[in-house]
Amino acid sequence: MAEIAIVLDPSRLANPVADLRYALAGAIERACGQLVRDDAYDYDDAGRMWVFLVTHDLAPAVVAVTEALSRLEVLGNRFDGEGVELWVAEADHQSDLSRYTRVHPRVSSPPT
Repeated sequence: MAEIAIVLDPSRLANPVADLRYALAGAIERACGQLVRDDAYDYDDAGRMWVFLVTHDLAPAVVAVTEALSRLEVLGNRFDGEGVELWVAEADHQSDLSRYTRVHPRVSSPPT
């Protein structure tokens, strides 16, 4: 199974409470049906919350999660702006956060 991580910067959220970890994962599961399942959460060294979801079908799951984030409001927080990133890993339960690749927002390449 693959994993999707929603990375939240608490300084960019209206209500950065710890309960967001459960509430957001549940809202995403409901919005995406059987495509994703809540997996875990963690914090990185910068204090950002990582909410993990597992999936058997990574490409459509990334699209569905991105669309859900663009329209959801959970505990007074919106997820369609700065401070919200989507990262993926080809295998679930990666203990090393550097094994994830950011897919949203996309990083643009510098001009050559």
